[in-house]
Amino acid sequence: MGYREKIIEALKNSKIRLLGQIEISEEEYKDLLHYAKRRALGIQPQTIMPADILLSVALVQVAIWRCILQTL
Repeated sequence: MGYREKIIEALKNSKIRLLGQIEISEEEYKDLLHYAKRRALGIQPQTIMPADILLSVALVQVAIWRCILQTL
């Protein structure tokens, strides 16, 4: 199962209430970061983007990992 399917399945789980509760491995984090970078390159100023759950999870995970790395 790829990271996309894993995230969708985790969100269907009733125990998950926050995006930060989804467990992400280092490899999945790298994939999400790459996805977020690709999406960010396609954003034009004043663009209204449709909801993108993968981008949302990626941004939450980036924030979590940066907090963790700063505390080490």
